[in-house]
Amino acid sequence: MNEPTSNVINNYNRFQVGLGLMIVIALIIPTNLVIHKLIGGMYGSVFKGQSPAFFHLINVLIDFGIGAGLAWIAIIKLNIWNRLEPNYASPTLFSIGTSIIILFLVIRIFASTIQGGGPAYAVSIIGAYPLMLAKLLLYIAVFRVMLGIKPMDKSSPIKDNATKHSILNNRNIKIQIFLGFALVLMSILPIYTTIDLPRKLLHIVIDKTNQTLYFNTIRLLSFGISIYLAWLLINKYKFIERLNSSYVYTKTLTVVNAVLLFFMMYGFFRTTLNGSALSLLISSGHPYLYLTANYILYVLMILILIGIKPKKASETTQGVKKEKGIQEARKVLNNPVTLSGYMRLTGKSSDEVTNEIAKGSLKGFEYDGMLYIESNNINTGKSS
Repeated sequence: MNEPTSNVINNYNRFQVGLGLMIVIALIIPTNLVIHKLIGGMYGSVFKGQSPAFFHLINVLIDFGIGAGLAWIAIIKLNIWNRLEPNYASPTLFSIGTSIIILFLVIRIFASTIQGGGPAYAVSIIGAYPLMLAKLLLYIAVFRVMLGIKPMDKSSPIKDNATKHSILNNRNIKIQIFLGFALVLMSILPIYTTIDLPRKLLHIVIDKTNQTLYFNTIRLLSFGISIYLAWLLINKYKFIERLNSSYVYTKTLTVVNAVLLFFMMYGFFRTTLNGSALSLLISSGHPYLYLTANYILYVLMILILIGIKPKKASETTQGVKKEKGIQEARKVLNNPVTLSGYMRLTGKSSDEVTNEIAKGSLKGFEYDGMLYIESNNINTGKSS
């Protein structure tokens, strides 16, 4: 998803990134929960008798106001414009995602002015699916922006005594990072909703005796898919190898992961524990502790993303070009490697290799300015 941009973050890209960050922050902060607890929500004493449109408008203004403030603080404190690699700005993803969400909010507020509530309800139902797409695009865009921020140099004030040694050689740190990514993906991606979508679309009613088993199965599948996606991300993009260990707060991450995993396991056994003292204790503190742990995890994983050294546009382009060349070379050569890879494997100079190709004793293939050599005769399975 690398998008061509200039060597600097231009004003258009800054606007899209800033707007996208504002909306994502507004999406994940629990404003509705806070408003409901403090003033009773739409039907509480403050908004009672008012138009639903007024409530939705105030809610949007509060959400976006808090989101704009926190986004501005993040941009200034993280010095994003000076540290962000331009090819990670993702203006297209941001513009599509923000446009869908803003359009939905405008239509919903307008529909809420119509008496009866039917149009507003219809907008909420129909708009749920475009909103899922918009959120996904924005989460991907923010993920890429965090990944594209260059880590601070060694004089960075961000330190962690627990990770002075290499992350690559510490299994616990790698497990915690992996779990953290999986839990975040499970939290922000509509995996659970997507798996449950056929039931809703087909209006299938689950018998009460089977509801616990059904929803626990979906929860387990969601976690499994999240683990797989986290594994793909970490391995495909080599996050661990590119991560600056001073951005990993291992002890805090371990505690937060344990809390969230505990609540997930509690969800599986909730019916068994119903009525017990433990169940009452967990239920009373669950929403606050769970939300707190979730937001701490977001912060920890954002720091980790920032601590991953971004690839420059030239490095990414070269990697794509090389992979494409290898694919083309495989059509005419057995086990092709690049010229530099062949030289490393054999110890020969480039002149010696090209002379052998000219004599016909060695097979070569050129693609897009890069030379690939058949390596079967040296018995290696490597592709460099």
